[in-house]
Amino acid sequence: ELKTSEPVELAEDMIKLRNICPLKVFGGCCGTDFRHMDEIANGFKNKMGSTRGSCTSCFIFPDLTERARAAH
Repeated sequence: ELKTSEPVELAEDMIKLRNICPLKVFGGCCGTDFRHMDEIANGFKNKMGSTRGSCTSCFIFPDLTERARAAH
């Protein structure tokens, strides 16, 4: 069985990581899906006022994100 973290927890961890290291691309691995990416994007939007350049899958790969949502 594939283990996954809660989307909100992952987003909070990514925001903390961004405060330590100036990362520009955020994502996950096995077990990370559109819910996680949405939370990361929303977390950055709420904290920084914009998601532009903060959430790759939401902006560079919108078609893949929509296909992932449809599959669930």
